[in-house]
Amino acid sequence: MSEEKKNVNIWKALQKVPAGTMFVPLIIGAIITTIGQGLFNVDIWAVLGNPMKDMFSSSGQMLIIGLMLFFTGTGVKVSDLKSALGRSVPLIIVRLVVAYTLCALYYVLFGFEGVFGIPFLAVACAITSANAALYMGIISPFGDEADKAGFGIMLICSMPLLPILFLGFYGTSGFGIAQVMQIIALLIPFILGMILGSLDADIRKVFAGGNATILPFLGFEFGSTINLFKALGMIPQGILLSIAYFIIVIGPSYFVERNILHRPGYISVASASLAGIALAIPAMADTDKLAFSTVTKFDHSVKEQTITNVEDIKTLKAKLQPIVDQNKNIFYMFLAHAKFSKMHVRSCYKCAKPYPTHAETACEQREYHYENEEGQIIAIYCPDYVEGINLPGWHFHFLSDDKTHGGHILGLSADEFTFKMNAIPEFDLVLLTDSDFGKLNLTEDLSESTNAVEGN
Repeated sequence: MSEEKKNVNIWKALQKVPAGTMFVPLIIGAIITTIGQGLFNVDIWAVLGNPMKDMFSSSGQMLIIGLMLFFTGTGVKVSDLKSALGRSVPLIIVRLVVAYTLCALYYVLFGFEGVFGIPFLAVACAITSANAALYMGIISPFGDEADKAGFGIMLICSMPLLPILFLGFYGTSGFGIAQVMQIIALLIPFILGMILGSLDADIRKVFAGGNATILPFLGFEFGSTINLFKALGMIPQGILLSIAYFIIVIGPSYFVERNILHRPGYISVASASLAGIALAIPAMADTDKLAFSTVTKFDHSVKEQTITNVEDIKTLKAKLQPIVDQNKNIFYMFLAHAKFSKMHVRSCYKCAKPYPTHAETACEQREYHYENEEGQIIAIYCPDYVEGINLPGWHFHFLSDDKTHGGHILGLSADEFTFKMNAIPEFDLVLLTDSDFGKLNLTEDLSESTNAVEGN
């Protein structure tokens, strides 16, 4: 049997699928993630650890993207760049004008909540985004060198630029140094590669096939962020948003590329895919108004459980203790729903500079009592060793179903309610970098005042 007959031709098969070298690994990565989260409630890549985690999960995305920028830059000639700018910039301008106009209209008509379960930020981030990695996967077999050189320009479009500019215009977080640095960080690898490739032809040759080599890994990494069970639950909204996206993105761009630029339309079609990183953009909105937050991506696919005869907070903690006892050294997020016969919560007044301490704020807190109130409990459990970083033990909050009232829970009672619990074995701590934070005394023991405030 010859060597040719022994060869399975996996790579050739992938190339027969549009953007297959990225898309097929993406699907495989999504399946693996779904199996881990849906059947075993674990992050498979996190369990395996590095190097597997950074190779196949989202933690390695920016490294791969940086390498792709560099590899692309090494192959870009000045003449190609001029052509790329002449093709890509007009299309980006068309997209920008159309996207801003329609997003503004959507906001005016439906507000931030949106319509049909599609919030304003989802629309804004979708139609102002383009997936540069998938662009490269599609354009490589069909486009010319100038089309490929447009990758760097398209990547700037696909990452934070347009969504951040949009949020800066309509939102409250603005457009500052951090956002500018994000854009510069995208440009540097591309420019560095272009300089080195122009100076040394051997460098250009060595990295010529770099993107083809690493594109499957980027596909796996994007796929690791997708839970297919959750995706299925959003099919109606996804279909509506997809239809709108393709009409808005392909229509005007394709018209301009074909009739004004007199090109075959490869760029318009190849750029018509949503960048996965755009999903993180909504988190940028209003973050400057958060003094402190504990955030997680809750896995709703976990098994639902039931608790009965909850007379007070103490009883609730006792009923949850067997779950916590399985591993007291990790974090837990708790989400419950019920009709509460009694609900006692507190809320503090809005603060202004000079900001008071937590204990001082609580002295002027408002307390509210509700009866027969339907709503959710959102709670976090922190292990004892994080004292000083977070509050050890349970921290419970209430939110009514109509989302008109809620607060930190001081007391409650319910005959029965359902709940879901997520075990969280890892966390990221993000600290401030401003001068005010640097002057704080974080060694002070606040446990006594904190317990009083929390109602313990």
